[in-house]
Amino acid sequence: MDVTGTLRLQNTSLDGDLEANTGVRLDVPMGYTLSDFFAFEFSPGVIYNSLSTANGAGVSIGIDGYLLQVPLLVNMIWSFNTEAVRFGKSKIRPYFGGGIGANFSYASIDNIFFTGPSLSLDSNTWSLGYQAMLGLDYDLDENTSFGIRYQFTGTSNQNFSNGDNSVSTGGLLSQNISLRYIHRF
Repeated sequence: MDVTGTLRLQNTSLDGDLEANTGVRLDVPMGYTLSDFFAFEFSPGVIYNSLSTANGAGVSIGIDGYLLQVPLLVNMIWSFNTEAVRFGKSKIRPYFGGGIGANFSYASIDNIFFTGPSLSLDSNTWSLGYQAMLGLDYDLDENTSFGIRYQFTGTSNQNFSNGDNSVSTGGLLSQNISLRYIHRF
């Protein structure tokens, strides 16, 4: 995950990048197919990343904490769902889409190793969320599919603060590759 912004610690600031380790994402999309080509879905999810360092102006600061995001997005999906486009009688269905909605984020930073004593921050915020996606689904039967999906998820600017400590971001960006199981009712 890539976060660019300002880390403010008791009247000292560092402009740069906040680095997060590879994390986990779980989405539970629910949707409705309007036609062979078009569907809507509401996609609540959870993204978890542990934080490692803040870098800027030639300085690297160690961070011990995590970032939890809950994207609540409405997606529009366009699929290539006719036999002509689906490579004859192939069961493979390519698609692409995008979405917009809200994103709840919670930052818990236990230790910020800076000059002086270590500092902490626990804060949450809401922001605009958006995503783009593309993927391939394989139809096992009329109601069941498995697939793979690439998602690029982002947020608008965010500000986490408590007291003298704050982290202001230029937005959170996350890239994910996920495996999917789809059951149609």
